[in-house]
Amino acid sequence: MQVAFINSKGFGGNNATAVVLSADKTNAMLARRYESTFSEYLTRRERTRQCANDYAEQADRGSLNVIYRFGENLIDEKSVSVLQIRVLISQDLVVRSNLILRVLGRICSEALEPSDDI
Repeated sequence: MQVAFINSKGFGGNNATAVVLSADKTNAMLARRYESTFSEYLTRRERTRQCANDYAEQADRGSLNVIYRFGENLIDEKSVSVLQIRVLISQDLVVRSNLILRVLGRICSEALEPSDDI
């Protein structure tokens, strides 16, 4: 099956229909739309999948070499304020969060490089 329609009947006329496409149909549509760069995308997708597989295998073996440094880089409760209309975060906490995100972004960076085309 390449396409499925999911209907939802609501109260008071709130009905909805969703279209679900198979992976094969989606890939065919993407290949047609991005013909010149689709093979590059498939290569990057395969590297990403391999990276995820490698991580899962390491986790299953218990060999992730996780580093936990007790008491380091703790979030000071004074750095976060929860108000009725917003959450305020101190600049120091934002800087540390951005650093963490940059480090995480390096994991499998080759496989996850952004592309303007896809």
